[in-house]
Amino acid sequence: MSHAKKSDPAYIRTILSQTPIDMVLSDLDGTLLDPNSQVPEAVVDAVKRLTETGIRFMVASGRPKMAVLETMAALEIEEPYIAGGGAYVADPRTDQSILHTPLSREAVEKIVFLARQVGVSILFEELEIAFQESTDEIAARLKGMAGFPIPRTDDILSFSNNPTTKIVLMGDPDVLSALDPALAALSEHAHVATTFPIFRDITAAGITKGTALKALARYTHISSDRILAIGDGWNDKSMFDSAALGVAVANATSDVLEIADLIVPSNADHGVAWLIQQVIETRAPAATRSSDQMSTGRQT
Repeated sequence: MSHAKKSDPAYIRTILSQTPIDMVLSDLDGTLLDPNSQVPEAVVDAVKRLTETGIRFMVASGRPKMAVLETMAALEIEEPYIAGGGAYVADPRTDQSILHTPLSREAVEKIVFLARQVGVSILFEELEIAFQESTDEIAARLKGMAGFPIPRTDDILSFSNNPTTKIVLMGDPDVLSALDPALAALSEHAHVATTFPIFRDITAAGITKGTALKALARYTHISSDRILAIGDGWNDKSMFDSAALGVAVANATSDVLEIADLIVPSNADHGVAWLIQQVIETRAPAATRSSDQMSTGRQT
């Protein structure tokens, strides 16, 4: 299907009206957050209106736990969430860890060895802290994206002995592309996802946002076929595969635009807020149809 068709407001509303939705699950960077990594007020307002209809709004991010919780506070929501690219799922209301699958120490050491060989920067995410072994340029870029300073160390392997939830490799896109075959050889131990050309997100083998979505669905008792997922990067594909609808913002990578069911305005144009408004406006007709079917004895 053409991008123009998937972006057509009338088509989007038709699909939404035909799809029961109990949860909207949104990526953060490049999707919900604006190009300055801020939470738009329009999204905050839209989320509030969405939850008033009974539809739950949750977030899924490659960011570490503390950064995701900070964004949720700005959104004024307290819901289960996905962090660390799918390696961590938790419920802040009970401080309960629903899923935590860190990398093995063997995998961590192999990844650091490969990264140091080609000179790319390394970021470790643990549950309560993130820290980096990086160049000045990458450190400055991370500070701008994260909104808070991330400690630096000369030897990331000796900085902490706590489990590593996720590793991010950061550097020149061509260098990282050349490193990809060596990383792929670690598939028994690690899953590698490309979020942006200068990043490689690495979690434990088999751990993706899609597996985390399924864990979240089980925990919330919301069937995955009643979940709408929205994102912008290839690491969001697994969410699209596990949800009823996969929605891309217009600034998504070309491969994500190809696989998305629907395309909404870019993060600069508050695409998440726009999508939520369409969900709200199409929910009432869907609910009415469901009631009519139940009253006549037909199954939905």
